[in-house]
Formats: sequence, structure tokens, C-alpha cells
Amino acid sequence: MGEPSKGIIPQAVSVVSYYALWFITGALGLLDLVVARRVLLEVHFALRLNPWTLAAVDKFGLLSLGIIWLVLFLLCEEWYRRAAGLSLRRLLKRFAVVTGAQVGFLAVAGVILLTI
Repeated sequence: MGEPSKGIIPQAVSVVSYYALWFITGALGLLDLVVARRVLLEVHFALRLNPWTLAAVDKFGLLSLGIIWLVLFLLCEEWYRRAAGLSLRRLLKRFAVVTGAQVGFLAVAGVILLTI
């Protein structure tokens, strides 16, 4: 009876950790979405495009960015879940890759916003 309880704690830690990291990824992804929308609107203004197209660019851009966020959010869940089944170290490496990409996007977007 002592054997099954040994495996429950590490499994619970694995599941809780991958869900926590997944939610952090999702929250950071939402921040990326908001910043990407801002970059899209600022580029629209910088290019001096027709002001009547602003509403369409805003709405379709937000819809497209939202779909991209949702797809990547769900893909990360699968990727994290598979890594959590293997080892905590692999899960953390995958989280670092995704978070690095998200922070890198924020840095690029910040540079774009500063130069416009």
C-alpha cells in the first residue's frame, strides 16, 4: 500500500507545476496580445493610412491576434503536459523557451514603439 502513495506526490507536483507555468504563459501571452495591438495601431498611424480603415485594422487585427494567442496557448498546454510527464527539468526548459520568446517579442515591440 506504501508504493502507490510514493508516486502520487511527485505526480501531483508535476501536474500543479505544469498548470501554473501554463497559466503564466497565458497571462504573458495576453500581455503580448495587447502590446501587439498597440504596435499595429501605431504602425497604422505612422504610415498615415486612411483614418477610415483604422476601425477595420483594429478589429480584424485584434481578432487575428486573439486566434493566434488561443492556438499558441493550447499548443503550450500540450507541450508542457508532455514535458511534465517526463521530468520537471524538461518542463522548466520548455517554459524558458516559450517565456524567452514572449519576452523577446515584448522587447522588439518596445523598440518599435520607441522608434515610431
